[in-house]
Amino acid sequence: DADEQCDDGNKVGGDGCTRWCNEEIPVAEGALIISEYLPNPVSVTDAEGEWVEILNTTDADVVLNGVMLAKQTTSTTTGKASMSSHVIEQMSPIIAKPGVPFLLAIGGDPAHFGGKDPDYVYDTVSLINSAQMDLTLWSNGKLIDLVVYQGNAKAGVAISLDPGALDHVANDDPANWCPAQ
Repeated sequence: DADEQCDDGNKVGGDGCTRWCNEEIPVAEGALIISEYLPNPVSVTDAEGEWVEILNTTDADVVLNGVMLAKQTTSTTTGKASMSSHVIEQMSPIIAKPGVPFLLAIGGDPAHFGGKDPDYVYDTVSLINSAQMDLTLWSNGKLIDLVVYQGNAKAGVAISLDPGALDHVANDDPANWCPAQ
């Protein structure tokens, strides 16, 4: 169609063209980082209260349409890996402002997030409470951030990146993560 920015013949986001046929703008490695996450909410179920906070580390707005949040785990008994993912998308652009935390939440009720409306609600990536998992961000098939979670979350306590380690290399080191204050 004449009003389409792109058409790759499918309705799947995360491949350079949204399901609404708008071009997805590639995000550079490290432009977005995972800065905090809550894998084990205490006052609500995981399906209502888990969240991941991402941070735009650049000096410009970043369009999140097409960015994929993914979780991968590997069974300690079978060695088999499993992955779940969600592509951030909607018809209009979803913008992460520079230096402003952006809340991705599995539920949309502000009461579950200290009265804050989530910036974006997803429903397909459930975090792990007590086992190792890789939590990743992808753009157009390229890894832009990776966090290895060691599976030691206390109920109701978020895992937070040290404010002095806000980059995609430093957040790979488990020593830079601690319980949120």
